[in-house]
Amino acid sequence: MIGTFILAAFGLAPLVLVVGLGLWAWWLARRTSAPRWARRVAFVFVWLAGTVIVWGLAGAILAVQGFESESPQERQRALSHGVAAMFYRDVQGLLVAMVGGVWLGFSTWRWRRRAE
Repeated sequence: MIGTFILAAFGLAPLVLVVGLGLWAWWLARRTSAPRWARRVAFVFVWLAGTVIVWGLAGAILAVQGFESESPQERQRALSHGVAAMFYRDVQGLLVAMVGGVWLGFSTWRWRRRAE
């Protein structure tokens, strides 16, 4: 039971971070001072990070649900392979999200509104 919660936390935490990145990109898109291309680049980072992370979660779920074998060793190997693939894709998605966060931080700083 505890293992399920830990796995869910590791699997869903990157998605929560990508949602936060998406909200930041949406906020930047509403600012009139940022150019259109900067907003689109931010959304590309959010889409790419989210896609990689969701792909990893789907692969892990399919690896856990879809494998049927009589041998416990083969089931264990398939489960560990699915979980490892999910973690690797989460790391890849987080790396893309970190680059997107740096881009959003730069964009927010560069095109901030100045007091007039």
